[in-house]
Amino acid sequence: VRSRVVNLKTLREEITVPRMKEALKKAFLKVYEGETLRVLKETDLDQKEWDALTEKYSSYEWRLGRELPFTLQLKKRFPWGGVELQIKVEKGKIAACKVYSDAMDTVFIEKLADCFQGKQCSTEILIRELKRLYLGFTKEEMAMAEDMIRMFQENPF
Repeated sequence: VRSRVVNLKTLREEITVPRMKEALKKAFLKVYEGETLRVLKETDLDQKEWDALTEKYSSYEWRLGRELPFTLQLKKRFPWGGVELQIKVEKGKIAACKVYSDAMDTVFIEKLADCFQGKQCSTEILIRELKRLYLGFTKEEMAMAEDMIRMFQENPF
């Protein structure tokens, strides 16, 4: 799956790091009107905390996630993004579910794993559980849910 991340310079040749820094400062001042902008130096930061955050956010687990020892995997690319479900089944029920996606609507994606947890692993049950979430869905999330339901129907289990 091709990533949706691009180098900004490929979109606009004139973008540089100094220009981005200035644009970020202006955006900050616009959002936090009346606040004073203070640029921190590296020496102003707590080195232990900085090292801990660097280690956390550069780790494989944070960047790419941990792969679940799964018994069922479903993948599909939709106009709104790609989705991969990894489901671990124990005694016919979903013991764990991990959802990976490059969709921009992360709230919808986060709801998926939770709604399947502990449920019987069958196409009908997962469709029913997804439909139970409809009440809180936006119009866009509803369309995403319908796409997911079609994916389940095309790959029954």
